[in-house]
Amino acid sequence: MVTRTEPCKLTHTRTHARTHAHTHTHTHIAKAFRTTSTEALCILTGLTPITIKLEEIARNYKTKKGLLGSNIERPLELRDWPHLADFPAVQDTKPNEDYAYEIYTDGSKSSEGVGSGVAVFFGDYLVQQSKCRLHGECSNNQAEQFAILKALHIVNDLQLQHNTPKTASLYTDSKITLDSLQNSRNHNSLIEEIRKELTYLRGTGWIITFSWVKAHIGIFGNELADRLAKKATREDTLHYSKIPMSGVTKTSREESLAKWENQWQLAKNGAETRRYFPQVSQRLALHIPVSAGLTTMLTGHGRINAYYHRFRIIQDPTCSCNNGEETVDHILLECTKYNKPRNKLKMIINFKGGRWPPNKTDLMEKYLKEYCKFVREVDLESRRHV
Repeated sequence: MVTRTEPCKLTHTRTHARTHAHTHTHTHIAKAFRTTSTEALCILTGLTPITIKLEEIARNYKTKKGLLGSNIERPLELRDWPHLADFPAVQDTKPNEDYAYEIYTDGSKSSEGVGSGVAVFFGDYLVQQSKCRLHGECSNNQAEQFAILKALHIVNDLQLQHNTPKTASLYTDSKITLDSLQNSRNHNSLIEEIRKELTYLRGTGWIITFSWVKAHIGIFGNELADRLAKKATREDTLHYSKIPMSGVTKTSREESLAKWENQWQLAKNGAETRRYFPQVSQRLALHIPVSAGLTTMLTGHGRINAYYHRFRIIQDPTCSCNNGEETVDHILLECTKYNKPRNKLKMIINFKGGRWPPNKTDLMEKYLKEYCKFVREVDLESRRHV
């Protein structure tokens, strides 16, 4: 008499609960048997193993709180926030009004580095220009913000001629920076430095307005600021070195993925899944419509006789086609019951220049849609064993 054993009980395994303790906007369902290894489940769902993810969260938290790293740009502490009554309004440039000075700012981030550029015009004359290099891990937003801050410093140092109006219009192609300046909940240190300088200048009689200008549309001042920002990346002097939290979290994420990759390469479990996804990065580059049938084919754990026999639920692993053990490879390559869907898959692969039998990595990277259709037609989900 054959009896059921606990390991084979079918469960829609929630890998969100099993492999993660961090917040997600949705729950990932592996639709796997509970005997499926955690290593394989993480690959199937694309969720970082819990130990690695918790380390990443802890690193980011400690960095944000100042417990790790001193070269990080952090929001100002609550005690340093300016009072709302002192919050400087961002005034828009009036198109029909003349301003003594027109100032163009820009930031640049590329493989060469990060830089800020400022061009100051008095009428039609270029009277000041500046280029400043930032740390290579600074963001483009930081470059844009630092350019505006530098421009305000230049305004403060201007030697005005007699009766020259204290009016300046500042042009930037960074909507994000303009929005940040107007957001009273944004207390990023560079944004606050801009607000502080702006408040000081207005207190000395300056009228400073801001205007967004579209990049690369032939405006000379804007193009000049862009060239200065690009040149700044090759400067020797470093003017700003605070790395944004976004850069820290990106680096932390890359470290986590490297750990996961190493863990996956050394894992003893998940051999069948590794044939499809030899690398974590390859899996994360794909959007996989997980189903119970597909999970069975990708793990070898599911409603197939070889699995039931392995866990002593049935005595004979032979497929009902009587042509060998019913394994995932047998279903994909040999079982006569599935000749029709297999022939469709073979035809498409051959039409696309592939070969049969296919490499399982190619099935995911080149023929995922067709392979999923084959799995649906095989319909392992609705099968029951005796």
